[in-house]
Amino acid sequence: MLRIEIVFWMFVVMFASIGFVRGWAREILVTASLILAYFIIFVLENFIPFTSGFFQPTESGYIPMTQFWFRIIILTLLLFFGYETPSLPRLGGNRFKRDNFRDSALGFFLGAVNGYLILGTFWGFLGEAGYQAPFDKYIIKEFSDGALAMFDKLPPFWLLESPTIYIAVIIAFLFIIAVFV
Repeated sequence: MLRIEIVFWMFVVMFASIGFVRGWAREILVTASLILAYFIIFVLENFIPFTSGFFQPTESGYIPMTQFWFRIIILTLLLFFGYETPSLPRLGGNRFKRDNFRDSALGFFLGAVNGYLILGTFWGFLGEAGYQAPFDKYIIKEFSDGALAMFDKLPPFWLLESPTIYIAVIIAFLFIIAVFV
């Protein structure tokens, strides 16, 4: 059976190769949709009374599976719309055409960042839920030291904090305005 960090990095390389094919402009839109998903989750869980009171930690200290699925549904919906972007050359003219290797290489890098954000988010949310059913039969909970060290550096643990998410939203919108307007 493969270790979880090996599977994680294999999928990050897969997302990087997808970014190489799609190009940098489309990958920036995916990054912005990921940050928007984090922001929506942060606001709903911390500032909206209905949803903040709805999710209470279980006796074991893990988040309930309803909160896990709530987060995953929001993330998946925004990822779907982030990856289903319109044809950028049609919208912005020739400046978004991938005509050289630099555009594809930047797409490779941004795809790897997106893969880290997406897969790290799923892994982090699943870890916060305690790898409960239906995932408990597929994931062995005895992790290596490398996986435990990586787990603390996953995006939900540093991006869903109060000043960090606000800064990420500002940077994402600055990139969108600077690149696409």
